[in-house]
Amino acid sequence: MRVIPFNHEPGRLPPTLAKVPFLAQLTGSAMDGLLSRASVLEFFPGDVIIREGEQSAYFCILLKGSVRVVKGVEEVARIEENGALIGELAMLNGEARSASVEGLAHGFCLRVEPGFLERLSDADRSAFYATLYRFVARLLGERLAECTAQLAAAEKELQNYRAAPVRL
Repeated sequence: MRVIPFNHEPGRLPPTLAKVPFLAQLTGSAMDGLLSRASVLEFFPGDVIIREGEQSAYFCILLKGSVRVVKGVEEVARIEENGALIGELAMLNGEARSASVEGLAHGFCLRVEPGFLERLSDADRSAFYATLYRFVARLLGERLAECTAQLAAAEKELQNYRAAPVRL
């Protein structure tokens, strides 16, 4: 993995980052503050971007490539959507990382250190958190809907299994 310093020009969101819905919704000063504490991570298959159990609060925005989320040794999700937030819950709850994130295909993500929040006004900090909470709520809603569909399918499969005649 390679860390590339991100040189931000205040008041300007580069075209690649303008396509990221989360960044596009931030106020100018919140966006400038965030990007002033950002770096670009170039990752390769197998690189660990976030390590389970780690005490850290940075988050990443996937710009290109794909990653997998691993809990213990089991893959629990794959993320391939450009603009997806990765590791945002640690910033919100201050707890250790609940899973690892590993590179699947060569890619890049924007790594954001939370220290930028200290330099923001109270209004800008509140606006940032409101935007982040909105994104996390939407993400959790999507995950809950997917989990509910999987649970319903598993329940149906179990009912079919129980109803099938026993063959000896």
